Amino acid sequence: KTRLLQESLEILLKNKYRIISFIGSEKDSAFSVLKEIVYFLYEVPRDEILTEMQNDSTLTEAISENQAAHQAYQLVKKMRKAFTEQNIIDFIDNFFDIIFEKLSSGKIALVTDNVQYFGKPLSYFIKKYLMYSKNQICKNTSAVFLSFNMDYITEDSKELLEFVQELEPDFYHFKS
Repeated sequence: KTRLLQESLEILLKNKYRIISFIGSEKDSAFSVLKEIVYFLYEVPRDEILTEMQNDSTLTEAISENQAAHQAYQLVKKMRKAFTEQNIIDFIDNFFDIIFEKLSSGKIALVTDNVQYFGKPLSYFIKKYLMYSKNQICKNTSAVFLSFNMDYITEDSKELLEFVQELEPDFYHFKS
């Protein structure tokens, strides 16, 4: 499965896709993964993130010269207050339509190996994005690649896999 993902990455790169790639592990934090997705989609350089963090910690009112960095940091700051799995899911429901729109508006691929380790919030994020994509009127050029190891699958990831398989007939280019 990893070799197949690697070959897929090469095809995506040839077709000029920007790639968000994760390898799931048992210790993954939904906050950390979602934060990286936000910063990637807003194209925030690390030094801008640091500037925003420093401004925040010193209570400066200075607005970053990079408005995208400021917006991304403010979104992540709000997300940081979501302490439970349900809070993160609620946050996705309330604030992530803009993330889904950014993800679907460009040639961006979300590539995830070992999805079986993702908990409820990350599985929910993927489900919600797939539903957003399915119901979108505008052209969507994004790609989602998910790899599951069936030997270690959890209930949450099994639900996600079943959800993806149910969606397959709705996407002409969808393969499970």
